[in-house]
Amino acid sequence: MPIRSFSLATWVLLLWGAVSALSQATASPPAEPFAWVGADAGVVLVVERPGPQLRRFLQSPLGQRLRQMELVRKWWQKHGPELKQFFGKLESQLGLAPGELEKQVLTRRLVLALWPPPPGEKEGYLLALLDCGTQERATRMAQGLRQLIHRDARLWSSREWNGHSYWVFTPPQEKPPVLLGTCRSYLVLCNHQPLLEGLLARAMLGRQNGDSLAQLHSFNQAWQKRLPDTVAWAFLNLPVWEPTVRRQTQGKSPHTPPWLALWPALRWASLGVRLQEAAMVYGQVVWDPEKLPARVRAYLEAVGGEGTSLRYIPQNAVAAVATHLDLYRLLQLSTAQAQGHARCQSAQQEMPPVLRALILAFLNLLQPRQQAALVSFEDAQGKLRLGWVLGVAHRSKWPDSSSPKR
Repeated sequence: MPIRSFSLATWVLLLWGAVSALSQATASPPAEPFAWVGADAGVVLVVERPGPQLRRFLQSPLGQRLRQMELVRKWWQKHGPELKQFFGKLESQLGLAPGELEKQVLTRRLVLALWPPPPGEKEGYLLALLDCGTQERATRMAQGLRQLIHRDARLWSSREWNGHSYWVFTPPQEKPPVLLGTCRSYLVLCNHQPLLEGLLARAMLGRQNGDSLAQLHSFNQAWQKRLPDTVAWAFLNLPVWEPTVRRQTQGKSPHTPPWLALWPALRWASLGVRLQEAAMVYGQVVWDPEKLPARVRAYLEAVGGEGTSLRYIPQNAVAAVATHLDLYRLLQLSTAQAQGHARCQSAQQEMPPVLRALILAFLNLLQPRQQAALVSFEDAQGKLRLGWVLGVAHRSKWPDSSSPKR
């Protein structure tokens, strides 16, 4: 069954240099810890090495310019000491040496998984996995986190599953319990006991019945589209959210929302943040075109694709948004829809000849070309001003000899 993807209007906060990496693919996801997480997770957030990547970004020309901007400088002068004090206290309470949080923890992987709320409940289940590097460091982090969550030992109880012990914190109010443990070099935190025990079964006993993220085709497909050096990446398992969305929309309106009828066609979506000497936010949605109405499929195909105006981002841009639109197809579809609506209103009513001629002439002008628009915020002596680029180019590539009019 054919599957098509829709690259969202590729949000680019700033690009310095080429963007050929957009077409690169990464390898399959590592077994740890994705082979431990259930395939029915609704959202998966992966944070990779945030400390080194953020430090490299702040030391880049863009990072230095951002820190020199008046708004950023004032914010850091006000909140910088508070943040340093907070992280110092956090390291102390977690039993870490000064600087160990950044050097040993923020240089590794954090995975957050969220499950949709079951019927009759308002909140879903959450699982957090933090790679601490070694089993010993994970145990120390778990002991420190126990004190950080609540110091009263009477609210904590120790439990065991197949010889593997973990702690359970029972809040005094009617709130979900907090389960805290370790799995190899990972610190594990969740709010649902079957999640933790299922994770331990996959990790410790090797129980793989095709029900883990590592064996989920859509997750593997999305991971391969993930760009190298992505610091934060989110995967949305859209089919598992359909029952929850339908339950929440029932009773609010006597009619089913039109967008809900399109939900069965959606496969997955992803959103990533990439930090190098620049910052990029990119996203993708994948759907099954055979499950979409023909008109909806045509509109989605008209706005699908990567922005082609990235090379025209001004050198002094602080933020920019690039998008790809097939204006010819969009205008063609809109014109056909307007004509069809007019014919339904009155069989005698037709589009005025002059308007029809103008639309056809414009469509003929756009037909052999593609369009891309760019909106950027430019740094003018520490202040921001709005700039824009609108260009029309042949479908093959943008011309190298000239740039769009600004």
